[in-house]
Amino acid sequence: MESGHSMAEEAPLSPRILVVEDDEDALLLLKLILQPYGYEIISAHNTTQALNAARRRHPDLIILEVAIEDGAGFDLCRRLHTMPGGHARPILVLSRLTRSEDIMRGLEAGASVYLTKPADPTELVARIQALLRHSQMMQPTVVLVLGAKAGVGATTLAVNLGVALAHRWQEKVVLLDTEIPGGDPAIHLGLQPSHSLDDLISYGDEVDLDLIEGVICTHASGLQLISGPASIPETLPPPGFLAPILQTMAGYQRYVIID
Repeated sequence: MESGHSMAEEAPLSPRILVVEDDEDALLLLKLILQPYGYEIISAHNTTQALNAARRRHPDLIILEVAIEDGAGFDLCRRLHTMPGGHARPILVLSRLTRSEDIMRGLEAGASVYLTKPADPTELVARIQALLRHSQMMQPTVVLVLGAKAGVGATTLAVNLGVALAHRWQEKVVLLDTEIPGGDPAIHLGLQPSHSLDDLISYGDEVDLDLIEGVICTHASGLQLISGPASIPETLPPPGFLAPILQTMAGYQRYVIID
């Protein structure tokens, strides 16, 4: 980044797993099984807690008991799957409901895997590791381009890299202009955006793919650009504002370049 305020944040060091379970003993057992592997465990006991945790903590994987609240977990599974970033985030159902109809219902609601209780700990961990590996393959590669000071050509590098990936390698690439004020990448590309990153920031955790597509400008090379705010806002974006945007683009972009 050449000048202005940096708006990037560091990714969590260990995978976050949201466990939605209304049985305290079952929750404790899962924590004992998973914590030795370095996972950060977030717990929720009902639908409201689960949705709030998914929006605010951005877990990498969800373990869900669909029998919570007299079967409300099936609808919760569907809502978790369709929320921003949900399609790229695996849901593992671990349930006391064992009928074939329940298993089909869980998979149709968006679960990647349906296991019945009691699950073998070795199999459970193996399934989680496999789901996380697959999920990471769907996540975009994030390239952060920084300049030690203004005028060293960081924006030019970011734009050239994006054009090369999009045009020569035919990759899906989006360039995020996070300068305050922004606009230099658009000038380099000869684009005149009518919307900017500021339009997405205002939606917070409610940002979705339709909103992102409405803000994106596309260059002739295929490179997609989300331009930075044209002026300095009255208040700076809150910490973590990029997380829901990146989560929503998971599975749809191969590379995200942050200038």
